Amino acid sequence: MQTGLGNRPEGRDRRPIDPPIILQLQILDFNPNSKEHLNDLKYTYWVVHCYLFNNEHPASDVSIMDFGDSGHGGSGIRKLLIGCATVNGLFAPEDPDPETAVPHPSSRVSSMTSDIPGGESFCKQPGTFFIFSDLSVRSPGTYRLKFMLMRIDGNLTNPGAKVPVEAEAMSNPFTVDNAKRFDKVQESTNLVRGLAKLLGAPSTLKIKKGPAARERAKRRREGEEEEESDEEEGRD
Repeated sequence: MQTGLGNRPEGRDRRPIDPPIILQLQILDFNPNSKEHLNDLKYTYWVVHCYLFNNEHPASDVSIMDFGDSGHGGSGIRKLLIGCATVNGLFAPEDPDPETAVPHPSSRVSSMTSDIPGGESFCKQPGTFFIFSDLSVRSPGTYRLKFMLMRIDGNLTNPGAKVPVEAEAMSNPFTVDNAKRFDKVQESTNLVRGLAKLLGAPSTLKIKKGPAARERAKRRREGEEEEESDEEEGRD
């Protein structure tokens, strides 16, 4: 994971996280034929909130930093994590990328083959995904992202109500580079492409070709131009 420099309304120093963060809801001993499990996946108010942590100080939330007086009569509070940090789940009736699908956890001792991602059994396995498509970080450094899963129901919509955290997860460390060190965006994965197709247009997920795909397209164009040149010489 890396980030590059971009110009957005939040400021000139916005560095989008690439590729976009995608989480999948996992259910212990999931059974695709279980009505209860399917209802859990389809539940509308699954929510995941994301926080930014400094890798060197993993207990310190740096999503919003207070740098004191800005020196211009204003506040020194600054958002380091920019974008939509809270997202709802998206239910997919079939896995968008069965080749890399991760099995749900099991409380039973499984064989080695059952732990291998992908395969025919995952082609029509439903899933719920949380898509953070526009997260950016303002300052270079090494960070981690912390995710908290919450289930909101009617009893938790009253003012002052607290939403219990169902599960937490921490990302691996990732580096935020300056623009000069950024080595361009990566080609969109099959999971991103599958979810973008599921979302339809307009989608918050943008398909990116990446440098390798652009190079392949360039070689194809050059090959077509050479063929056209050979045909013209043959006619002459």
